[in-house]
Formats: sequence, C-alpha cells, structure tokens
Amino acid sequence: MIYRVLVLSTVFLAGMGIFRYQVSLGQDYNPTPTQTPNHHVRAGVQALACEYPDQKPGCEMYIAGFTDTVNTVMVGGESTKMLCGSTDSSDLVAEFEQEARKSPEADTDAALFQLLKTKHMCEGNKAPIYNPRSAGGLIDMCHTGDIGFNLCSQYQWGFLDSLFFMSAQTKIPILCGNMSIVDSSITMLNDELQADSGLRQKPAVWLMLGALQKKMPCPK
Repeated sequence: MIYRVLVLSTVFLAGMGIFRYQVSLGQDYNPTPTQTPNHHVRAGVQALACEYPDQKPGCEMYIAGFTDTVNTVMVGGESTKMLCGSTDSSDLVAEFEQEARKSPEADTDAALFQLLKTKHMCEGNKAPIYNPRSAGGLIDMCHTGDIGFNLCSQYQWGFLDSLFFMSAQTKIPILCGNMSIVDSSITMLNDELQADSGLRQKPAVWLMLGALQKKMPCPK
C-alpha cells in the first residue's frame, strides 16, 4: 500500500506547542480546506514548560512528531536538503531552550523553524540517514498505559502542528473537511496496522498522513 505524500514547496516545519487543537466537533463534511489553528505561543513560555521534569518527555515526543513529519515531507519532495546533525529529540529540546532565551518573545513556530533551518539542514548526499519513528514502535508505546497514551498524544499533536503550519505558510490546503477527524490520527494508525501488520516498520507519520488524506481529501 503506497500513500501519496503531499509536497508543499520548501516550507516544512511545524510550530511546537504542547496545547491541543480546538476543533469544531460535529461539523458536516465539505470539500473545503480546514481552518488552520495558530497558537502563537511565545518561545520563552514554551521553553519554560519544557524545562519541568514532568513536561520534558512530552516536549520530546512533540518534537519527535514534527521532526518526523519534516523528514517525511523532505524525503518525499524535491528538496535537495535534508535534516542532519543531531536530531535526537532531547538534543532538539535543549537547543530550542537556548534559542528561546535569546528571543523569548518570538513565536515558538518561528523559533523552531529557524533552528532547524540554520542548524540542521545539509545536502542530501552528505546527510546521515535519519530514521523516523516506526508505526509499530509508536503504537506499542501507545498501548503501555496512561503515560504511553499521553506521550502518543503529544507525538500526534506535533505531527498535526507540522501539517497545519505548512498549510498556513504555503497557502496550500493539506486536509479538507471535518476538522474533528484529525484528532483520530493515532486511532487511524492503529487501524492500519490491524489490517496489515507488515506496515509496522513504515514511518508512523507517513501512514497517519495517508490515512487522513483518504478521509479528508482536498479538491484538485
């Protein structure tokens, strides 16, 4: 099963917020672009939250979600640039905290975009292989109780923030229709793996995006 990954120019990074989307529940489907939420969380506020020991694992999973999404879009697109350097989630959280101290009033979205653009981009033929989270590994974590479920939720929100940030920057809709469906991304991923366990090694974000695009297609 092959999913088409939507390529959106060279704008590819998400804002990093730990606040979930406000969605319009019960909205009838219509083939129009979804409204793209914009958190405008100040980088200083977000970084402060990430410094708390009980918040740091969630921040790391959030970064993992949008970093994996960035990687998926770039590999599937026409860009000659790729993520490189230390893209470990804990390292990225630490770098973000440093950047936030310099510009605490900046939007978190902008701060993270600038961080990856200036410190974690290189030519594809020189980049080390980046391995996004596998679908099977993510789902296994989701099934480990409340802590695992909460971390999965943070990963999902990072993934969604990445998609909607790209849409807002490029003015190209990624998903259209009932916005409430996006909160079921992890459930859709689980359903995909239940139907075909051979997909477990595929990138989680690749399958999540494919499942969402099937349910929320945009007019061509």
